[in-house]
Amino acid sequence: MYKKSTMKKIGSIMVVAAMVISAFTVFAVNDVAGDETTPMISINEIMYNPFSGDEWVELYNGGETAVNLTGWVLKDDADNTFGDLTNVEIPAGGYVYIQSATAILNNDEDTVYLYDDGMEEVDSAGYTNALGGDGNGMSLEYNSATDTWEESRVEDGTPGARNSVLWPDVTVVYPVGGEVIGGMVPVKWEASSPAGLDVAIAIHYKNDTAAEWTKGTEKEENDGLFIWDITGLDATEQYMVKVTATDSLGDSYYDESGLFDITGMTVTPKTIAFNETEDVEVTGTSGTVDLYKPDGTLVDSESGAPGDVIFFGVTFDDTGTWWVNDSNEGTFYILVTPIELNVSAAPEEVDFAKSGSESYVEVTGRVLNPDGTPASGATVEVWAPGVTPSGVATPIRAVTTNATGHYAFTTKVRISLYGAGMYNVTARIGDIDDANAFGFAHMAVNPIDANVTLYDMEGVSGGFATGEIVFQVLYPDGTQLLPGNDYNVSVWMGNELYAWMNTSDDTEGGNMTFMEYGKFLNITPVDIWEQGAYTLKVEVDYSGDINWEYTGEADFTIPEPDPVNVFVTPTTIDVLAPGANAQTITVEILGETRYTYGDPASLDIGVGNENVTKRIKIEGDVLYAPLRSAYNYIGEGKWEVTIFPTIGDGTIYVNVSWPGNDTVSKTITTDKGGWASVTPTPVIVDEATNISVVVKDKSGVNPIANADVTLYYETGTYGLGDMVTNGTISGDGTAGKGSQGQYEFENIVSTKANANIIVVVEFTMGGSTVYAYKAIRSEAAHDLDVTVSPEEALVGEKTTWEFNVTRDDESYGTNLQFYIMNETQLAAFHADYEDLTGMIPATLDSTGNFTYADYIDEPGVYYIYVRTPDEKHDNLNNEPSVEITRATVTVSPSLLVKNVDEDITLEFTVTWNGEAVNGTLYVYGIAETGSYEAYADGEVHITIVDGEGNLTNVTATMLTNDTNVITFEFKSAVSGSVEAEADGELEVVPPTVTVTPAKVYLFEENLITLTVKHPLTNQLIEGMQVMAMLPSGTMDLGTTDSNGKVSFGIVPMVTGYVTLLVEGDEVDQKIQIVIGLKIVCDSELEKGKEATITVTTRGGKLVQGATVKFGGETIGTTDANGEVKYKPEEKADSVEITASLTGYESATKTVTVKEGPGTPGFALLGAILGVLGALLIVRRRRR
Repeated sequence: MYKKSTMKKIGSIMVVAAMVISAFTVFAVNDVAGDETTPMISINEIMYNPFSGDEWVELYNGGETAVNLTGWVLKDDADNTFGDLTNVEIPAGGYVYIQSATAILNNDEDTVYLYDDGMEEVDSAGYTNALGGDGNGMSLEYNSATDTWEESRVEDGTPGARNSVLWPDVTVVYPVGGEVIGGMVPVKWEASSPAGLDVAIAIHYKNDTAAEWTKGTEKEENDGLFIWDITGLDATEQYMVKVTATDSLGDSYYDESGLFDITGMTVTPKTIAFNETEDVEVTGTSGTVDLYKPDGTLVDSESGAPGDVIFFGVTFDDTGTWWVNDSNEGTFYILVTPIELNVSAAPEEVDFAKSGSESYVEVTGRVLNPDGTPASGATVEVWAPGVTPSGVATPIRAVTTNATGHYAFTTKVRISLYGAGMYNVTARIGDIDDANAFGFAHMAVNPIDANVTLYDMEGVSGGFATGEIVFQVLYPDGTQLLPGNDYNVSVWMGNELYAWMNTSDDTEGGNMTFMEYGKFLNITPVDIWEQGAYTLKVEVDYSGDINWEYTGEADFTIPEPDPVNVFVTPTTIDVLAPGANAQTITVEILGETRYTYGDPASLDIGVGNENVTKRIKIEGDVLYAPLRSAYNYIGEGKWEVTIFPTIGDGTIYVNVSWPGNDTVSKTITTDKGGWASVTPTPVIVDEATNISVVVKDKSGVNPIANADVTLYYETGTYGLGDMVTNGTISGDGTAGKGSQGQYEFENIVSTKANANIIVVVEFTMGGSTVYAYKAIRSEAAHDLDVTVSPEEALVGEKTTWEFNVTRDDESYGTNLQFYIMNETQLAAFHADYEDLTGMIPATLDSTGNFTYADYIDEPGVYYIYVRTPDEKHDNLNNEPSVEITRATVTVSPSLLVKNVDEDITLEFTVTWNGEAVNGTLYVYGIAETGSYEAYADGEVHITIVDGEGNLTNVTATMLTNDTNVITFEFKSAVSGSVEAEADGELEVVPPTVTVTPAKVYLFEENLITLTVKHPLTNQLIEGMQVMAMLPSGTMDLGTTDSNGKVSFGIVPMVTGYVTLLVEGDEVDQKIQIVIGLKIVCDSELEKGKEATITVTTRGGKLVQGATVKFGGETIGTTDANGEVKYKPEEKADSVEITASLTGYESATKTVTVKEGPGTPGFALLGAILGVLGALLIVRRRRR
């Protein structure tokens, strides 16, 4: 059979192993962008001639993702289509088998082809019936370990599962069947995995009549030997063993022995320790009886005809299975176990050292037999950590114990070569793989603490991906630890592994990535930083073994994000040549999440970048703060800003103000560049000025004498235009030309106003050209004086303003530019000269005299800015102002009462600055409906003459509130005026309503009285309809009487509130229905006599748990009977008793405490005798 493939064949074992690994992968990592792999689908098993049922072909997916096979095709040599792959999906690492209801494949030989949906051949497999599977119920399976096709081990094959030819191989070596055995039987086998996987062994047994197997052992090491004690088995039965081998993927195969018999002999001992001497007693013998050592050496022989044999004084000087063999009765096995030596080793513990004398360790100790006698001549070996002592392994050192059992490794163990960990010190007598005596001790080499410290985590916060966390990782001596060594770095969040990188096996994963830079370890997020507390653990393998010689850890916390998060890139720039120095930085502004963007709307930046220079303010070592035209929003909170750095080793500040939050500041460092200063920084246009420039290196300390310093007018933004006349100096070190770094320009005259002059400094240092810059502002001569009349105007009224402009106390100008700005606009203009608005067409009357007629429709203070067209002269910072104010409207009456005021005449007075005005009053909130209704959705216009106007037949029909009062606008009678908001308003209010009482009591009759008055006149109002909303429903209470009152009684049955309505409007005051307490006791109490105070509801129900106070002092809480007992100790004319309980209305009662009766004296006795005497007299008279 042959197989060819257009792809690399991946064996099932490897793919399943990959699936197991992925099952334990905790962290997801990002896919590599653009990474596409061809689906790894292959033909894995073929049932071409089934004993029964349909033919089928199994496919295997060796890739990492599921594949939908729609459009794929299976064909044979004759181009017949096999089955249907439509909507068949094969999972990653999984199998699927395709059946064909009709016989397609040949039974002698054929080839199966697999094509993808583009009809490209993906795989093919050819076969002949000589390989097997020809009608015997077996399939043909692909063996990825040998790259061959083989007949399946099991009937019907393994459709949809791992191929049986990859299952373990196992053969029972002993017993094989036919033996007669007993005692400690050595069960032997041979087992392996075709795929090279680990194999575990299970052994079972049963007699020839049993249906089920009995477990002997499970998960036994695959070392080929298991000692089975069968002395308890029935000698009349025959038995067999089954050895099952299971690989690490869970697939199993087994082999069984034939039947064997149990010997009738008994032997003692059946187990014994090495080197012990004992008689061997054998019973149940009949033939010749021989005793053998494990290597087959005959020890002794006796006749067993008498029925028993004794071998006297046998010394068991070899470990393993000895056996007694009777020529008639079979074989009985005796197990000789090795003895355990007692081994000591010193030192028991040392710290790892990579060099020096501390890296060499002399190991000494002693070996004793179990009885405490010296084990002389024993071989003692030291084994490196992770090395299993065996004949195929090599120890570090080996010595022999002396006569007293002592040993010493005078050739010291160099622990720097073998690393930290647990070193085994073993002692043995005999071969290491079959020692007669064995013992061990440990020497621990401890790892050393590495110095792991948090170095920096600037810009790191939860929810964002920016910034990095930097740790220093050092040897104890302070040198870098990670380079040149294998290491494992891991980050833990509590007890959970969060991220890791292990260079010893090239694995990494989790939510962070790691990068080593010398002594630094940089950590960045895969996606975003997750807020929380973490621990970084570092483990370093210095010696190249399996253990870590240096370990350390450090805690760190990723903080919660700030309300505003700002990230600036780059963080370092150089000062460049003029044509390249206008550099773009990116300012990323985010809220508390990376998806809350600092966009124009969030930052309150208007159209045309209005306010942007306030929200993102850039200052420091730049030519000047960038203008708003230098800002460009590119989305997702990112702003590109063009800046012009000026000096080296400087700082540029970026201050971001997100409304409602604190300002966040970031910095940019300038690196390469020179240093310069200039005085003065402002000059006046057309005035000769001496300019001084000082040039130094970037430290600002060392003067530069050979610089070229040139003055240029700025063109555009940051561009160099014309050179200023006489504006260049080439330094030669002389005075004014570089001496002490000073460059002096004399009588420089700027011919441009409101322009920047850029000072360009250029010099050579260290073979490189160095630049520095400064700015001089060429300002207008602010020498114009402007007056305006009038200085006040009515809002909306067309007004003619007269402007007078003077310069040097003389009228000035026939062609000037005028601007009117409010306070906000003026402040913006002062902050940014480009932000000039509000130009007006003033008319020239004569030199220096101009007029302008128009209205201003918003109140406020307005300023007049004037300049010449060439901008050389203006009145900056000396702008006169005009104040625009509203008209004031007063109304009589000052308010209206709904449903009370009918057919009222409203008298309106309109004034401005205390003077009556003429015009039209616009009243909003009154509608004309035959007469007029207020408040209603409408407006009326009233002519105002000499400040007066009226409106008749007004009825108040609807209440106003804080947002819909009756308001006014006024339009002056001056032609060209417009209506504008006026001060004043008129409210429609309900009548004044008082209600008594504020509370009523449950289950009692309560009288409620409502009184209605006019809020202005206090007149009682008759005929107002009153309703009550009770917890039980609504009640019509009728109308108010001539006293403006309605009274009614209620007996509330539930708690809640009573809401009253007058003419349909709710009264603000609500009446609460409460449960009232009542205090029951005598009004007169006696001093020193216990009194009972009972608390009930006002309806008579006893109340438990009420707090009772007597004279302000708590005397207890009521019991189930509502009672408190109290004995007053002081006489009092008036004492207040109170009772209170949450949810109840408190009760109060005033009592007196009187003096109690005294001890009976003469007066009392006389009274008693008098009474008795009277009784006697009565009695005598009756006789």
